[in-house]
Formats: sequence, structure tokens, C-alpha cells
Amino acid sequence: MNTDDSVVIHKHETVNPSYQDSIEIGATSKDGKLKVYFNASDIVTARERIDNAHKLLIYARGKMNE
Repeated sequence: MNTDDSVVIHKHETVNPSYQDSIEIGATSKDGKLKVYFNASDIVTARERIDNAHKLLIYARGKMNE
């Protein structure tokens, strides 16, 4: 029997609160899923983040086939 009455607190902090919006594209069971966090009010930066994440997903897929 555990007599330790200690309390564990799990705290989640958002490192960059400006990226609170997200989008998921794809499916895990197919070629992979991509989730990108962004600020929906900044369309230019959001597109850049999505484009960069897509490039990394393509790169990761290639690495899996090596």
C-alpha cells in the first residue's frame, strides 16, 4: 500500500502564445499527418509555417525510404 500523500502538479505552458491556432493535414495511416501551429491573423507567416512544415514532411518521408 502506498502511503505517500505527495501531490504531483502537471503544468502546461505555451512557449509562444502567438501560435495558438493549428491545422492538421493528411492521415497517419497514409503518408503521414502534418500539424502546424500558427497565428491565423498573420496569413503571410502562417503560409510560411505551413510551407516549411510540408517541406519537412516530404524530407522525413524520404528518410524513411532510405
